Amino acid sequence: MADRSNYSVAADGTITVGNAILADKYPTEEYANTIADRLSALFGQRPSPRDVFASAFAQTTRLVDYSKRSTARTADTLTRNTLATDTEQYIDQDAFRIDINDTIADKPGRVDYSLQPVANGQAVANGQPAPNGYKFQAADDYDTRDAAMAGAKELILLLTVPANYYVEEGVAGTCTIWITNAGRKVAGYATGQPQAESAALASKIQDQVRRQLYTVQTGSEPSRWKFHFYLGFEDAGRVTLDSKADYESSAAAMDALRALWSKPEDLASVVEVGTSDVSGLKLYQDIQKAVGSENPADYTEIRMDPVSQQGQYSWLCTDVDQRVAFCTQDYPDQASADAAKERLSDLITQGIKYLEVCVDGRITRKRRDPVTGVFGYHWQIKSHNYYYSSGRQLILFESVKGYPSEDEAKQAFTAAYLMLLEGAGLESNYGPLISLTEVFSNNPPPDGPLVYIPKETKVSLGGADADVIARLVAMTGAYPIKKSGDIYYCSLTIPDTTPFVLKCACQHKTIAEAQLDFAYLMSLLRNPVNLFTELASGAPVYHIYVAEVLALSAGRFKTEDDAWTGVDGYISALRIEGTIVDYRKTDCSNSFLVVGGLPVLKHPYTYSTPGQRDAAIATLIGQTGTQSVVQGRDGRWSIAIDLTDMPEAWIGTATYDSQASAQAALDGALPLVSVAANFLPEFGCDCRSFGIFLLDPGTVIAVHPQSYNAREAVVAAVCRMKKAVNTEGLHLIEHILLRHSDKADCACLGVAYCGEPPACSYDWTLPDADADPCAPVVSPTFIPGNDPWSFIATVVLPAWPEKFYPPDNKLVLENALYREAPAHVMLRVLWLDPKDCHQFETRYKGWLAGNNGCDFIQYLFNTRWDALPAFSGQVSELYCWPHPQNQ
Repeated sequence: MADRSNYSVAADGTITVGNAILADKYPTEEYANTIADRLSALFGQRPSPRDVFASAFAQTTRLVDYSKRSTARTADTLTRNTLATDTEQYIDQDAFRIDINDTIADKPGRVDYSLQPVANGQAVANGQPAPNGYKFQAADDYDTRDAAMAGAKELILLLTVPANYYVEEGVAGTCTIWITNAGRKVAGYATGQPQAESAALASKIQDQVRRQLYTVQTGSEPSRWKFHFYLGFEDAGRVTLDSKADYESSAAAMDALRALWSKPEDLASVVEVGTSDVSGLKLYQDIQKAVGSENPADYTEIRMDPVSQQGQYSWLCTDVDQRVAFCTQDYPDQASADAAKERLSDLITQGIKYLEVCVDGRITRKRRDPVTGVFGYHWQIKSHNYYYSSGRQLILFESVKGYPSEDEAKQAFTAAYLMLLEGAGLESNYGPLISLTEVFSNNPPPDGPLVYIPKETKVSLGGADADVIARLVAMTGAYPIKKSGDIYYCSLTIPDTTPFVLKCACQHKTIAEAQLDFAYLMSLLRNPVNLFTELASGAPVYHIYVAEVLALSAGRFKTEDDAWTGVDGYISALRIEGTIVDYRKTDCSNSFLVVGGLPVLKHPYTYSTPGQRDAAIATLIGQTGTQSVVQGRDGRWSIAIDLTDMPEAWIGTATYDSQASAQAALDGALPLVSVAANFLPEFGCDCRSFGIFLLDPGTVIAVHPQSYNAREAVVAAVCRMKKAVNTEGLHLIEHILLRHSDKADCACLGVAYCGEPPACSYDWTLPDADADPCAPVVSPTFIPGNDPWSFIATVVLPAWPEKFYPPDNKLVLENALYREAPAHVMLRVLWLDPKDCHQFETRYKGWLAGNNGCDFIQYLFNTRWDALPAFSGQVSELYCWPHPQNQ
């Protein structure tokens, strides 16, 4: 109980600790995780830094840059922005170069100015705009240099106001960006670009100027600290107690809290305990006593939890032929595979971290070649989820080669980054492929390293080469997208004593497809129910694999037969329109469930927005309004509920034979209207269709274990579930392949014969005769009606898919099979329900793998199925196999 890693939380709010399940179930997975955190802290007697809080504050001021981060700059090194009237703001005028010009043509003695940004810390010497920069020229001239300088400094302030920008198109179609003041043109920048590009350039200039702004931010900072002490762990009964004293630092408060946990008898003297906190205090004392007890049995009892009282069996729906991923490890037996699966499930619950890299956007850096002085663009491998201490994204590697343009650098990145990440997972590549020192050139030697590790990255990862290499090998080895030749696939390594390597089952022609496949895998790994074990095909070992569970039984069953009956009910429900409910969960994610039939009452309105739908739910909860039971022209009775502002707020989904049965249905449904949890926010395939489903919790027969952010993903999951349930196909078993090869097989295969097998003889001997007088030199082996192997085959089909279910369709398909079969081969057609089909396929796969073929043959010839087509029943009767007529 003290170790949080022993806790696992299911999507339905169930908490498991080791082999025990917490008796209470919580409404959401998020709240259940909170309860698990609190319980482990209570039993582990571990205070959390989150329990310390600031109890007093002092007023502070600080200078922040454009990104709201504190800066080491001081106001006296900056210029006050007098145009910012609602806040105290400064600008760095040193970020701009001002050139005073006193040689204006035809204007001797007059002075003007130009203004441009400082590029890379240095002004451009030739007076031209910096690369990707701008250069404003004063619209007016001045009497003195001081006046021109004052005008330039005023322009810097005017640049900070977006409303001062004005793009004017000239006669030639090119534009000038003007900076105005009260409608008067102050300075202009001739872009040489058309309107759209000039407008974009104006926005870029505004952003560059905004980065030079600094703002004085006033606020408060903590000056004294206290701590919380909690009694209880559930919200309803949890009490928060505060320390009586306050402390000069958060560390001092934390030390005091630790001291209280180690000496609980001081509780009343350290925190304020009220008279209403008795139950929480008793729980705390009981836990302390249990933790210190040498006889835990004094504080435990064994009882079956409510879920287990329902039964030990459940069912799930998954497409077993659609493996999403498989674990590359082999396990010698089922038990070791199951144990490894549980370990993998625990690791996944604790969280999986893998390298994410930026594959577009700002993935290049412009640098000057140290030899030629020419600028080049270098591509970078930048992480999405690893950071420098400053909060910036970590740059793992930067290309040695500089490219003439940013596009060429990005193309080189796309061609190389997967190969490089694969190589970076091996220590031997650091040096030949990856330089440990910064080296860059526009024309590097062809046999030199491809990339180098930036200095700041080495510092961030430990500094020493061995530490840096170890960190980078671990990080890059966890990158999930791999390439083999022209094929892309995904693979995920989960660290452990023996790491788990999950490899996606599909291969793809593009990186984008592999990335989508990996995203699908990660969505499934969030729920351990999607992990399975199986006997590997063609080898006596077991594997772990990942497949999507599309539906899971909402309850449990006492027997296996009851569970299979539940499967039949689930399939039957899917044939009824309206039994699949797509809804929004309380955590704002989306999923679906399946009910056993239509609800008694339905809300007939749909809404254009979720907000309108939610407002309607708030209006409907608890409102039973005016109830009516009305007889229609057909003589049947219907039910409805009217509200004052909403006629027919609820209408019945069925009609009834009598007024009494209609009233009974209405009375039974009314309690559902009073419970808020029964109102499911429903949505349909139409993006503007939002409804309300009144749920009777007792009718839910299946849930979808996954949740999605997008409603479209739920619709797609429903389609996958229907496709899996309605999967068609058949198995064809040629009996000649089952025939015994020697007399040792007779004991196994005897069930195929009428009576005792004829001593496994291949000779045709007539009853009561020593030999056939007409027998040829080579005796035939076929005895019609007695040889169960020759010229006969069994066809097995699922009875429930949508196209196969109607009896007429079954007859059409049977006749087609009889027509297409060779004339000398007789067919026995078996339509199997889910239970029988599962049992058949389990044995059939074992026989194909060479395992326990006797079990399959005995099942095939000695099983009595409830229903057989007429001709197949006659075939079974002819061969003395079980059939409905001889039960």
